[in-house]
Amino acid sequence: MTKNIHEQEKTVMNIMKKQNEGSKKVLNVMQSIDESTEMVNRSTQRILSDSKSVDMEMNNLDAATKQISDSVNEMAHGSNHVLDVINNGVTVNKKNDDCLKMLTEGMSKFKL
Repeated sequence: MTKNIHEQEKTVMNIMKKQNEGSKKVLNVMQSIDESTEMVNRSTQRILSDSKSVDMEMNNLDAATKQISDSVNEMAHGSNHVLDVINNGVTVNKKNDDCLKMLTEGMSKFKL
């Protein structure tokens, strides 16, 4: 009977030893999972930070594009104004030519 109890104790000890080894393996796997989770968390935080930077740069690009567009529109408006001034100058010049011709014709009627 003592031998039987001794064998049972030995069997129980072996089972407990195997269970302990299994528990250590489970603990190691859980530590690996924790490390992976932490790495994913750090990567996610970096992605979020980078996406905020990208968003900020997109807003800067949008503002610059609007400013360029406004400047181009202002230049177009200025060009139209310059054309109006040139056309007005041409009209005034034409009137001056007509007046000069009339003056020359009128002066040619006078004798010196």
